[in-house]
Amino acid sequence: MQNLNVVMKGIGNYHPENVVHNDYYIEHFQKRGEDVTSLLEHFGRENRYIIDNEEENSLTMAVESSTNALTKANIKADELDMIVFVTETPEYTVPSNALLLNQRLGAQNAHIVYDYNSNCIGLITAIDNIVRYMKSNNKVNKALVVASLFSSHMVSEENIFTYPSMADGSTAVVLEKIEENESRGFLDAHYYTDTTLWDKLLYPAVGNSNIEKDGISKADKRLSFLPHSVDFFADEWKKLIEGLLNEYELKNNDIDKYLFSQLNNAQVLNTAEKLNIPENKIPLVSKRFGYTGPSSPFLALHETLKNEQLSKGNYLVFCSVSAGISMAASLYKL
Repeated sequence: MQNLNVVMKGIGNYHPENVVHNDYYIEHFQKRGEDVTSLLEHFGRENRYIIDNEEENSLTMAVESSTNALTKANIKADELDMIVFVTETPEYTVPSNALLLNQRLGAQNAHIVYDYNSNCIGLITAIDNIVRYMKSNNKVNKALVVASLFSSHMVSEENIFTYPSMADGSTAVVLEKIEENESRGFLDAHYYTDTTLWDKLLYPAVGNSNIEKDGISKADKRLSFLPHSVDFFADEWKKLIEGLLNEYELKNNDIDKYLFSQLNNAQVLNTAEKLNIPENKIPLVSKRFGYTGPSSPFLALHETLKNEQLSKGNYLVFCSVSAGISMAASLYKL
């Protein structure tokens, strides 16, 4: 019996040219009487790429990463059937950024186009939804899904947690549906949501309905952040991942790479310890790229593939967390 699989054919990445080192943020907050040195070390930051011009934004970065992904996949834009644009910083809300990406790529045969936002788990959850849709629709064989975050446009320079942590960038994935004897590609995903921390991150802080009212400060139009503990991340990630693996009769060490959110290195390494897996199975790229939101687990894979050859039959786990909080983990077999 043939299996209908959806596999990754190409991954592309783009970031602005402007590199900002930790020194800038350390000096910035020292002037305010605050020290971010230990925080940056805890999160695993050193450099990040930040837009410093008037021309670039989420849409322009998505064009670049998508073009790169299509080239790597050896697929032309007019072969695409579907485009999904993942972002919490859309350049436009009308029309959709996916439609505009279609126009700029020349993907005239991609008639299913829409934007998608589930914050930092966005690329994992969008791909999960797209894979399930592709398997149920015989007219959709090739899809492009791209995550793009213009975080420097949303964070406040006053916030000691978000301003030095986040970065700008985009990662795109080309998916293709194929029939094969074995089951592989994206296999499944598990989710966890607990709304206890719903008010800890809000963007815009005052809500869109209030953003144009008189007296609203610049900071209130940006991302608000209330300090809160995330020490539970590791325990919940462990439960989420092991629940997913158990369904496929896999053990933790059967997984060749764990591609985590690059938000908080300390919590990722704590999860690795709880899962009893070696650190060489967990690529960490936030020291170079900062935190790029929904794209970060796939950015970790993109960078891994530059230096390592993964083999057919290898297993990958993607795992992330979004504001509020929601968590997602997906399982992929090469």
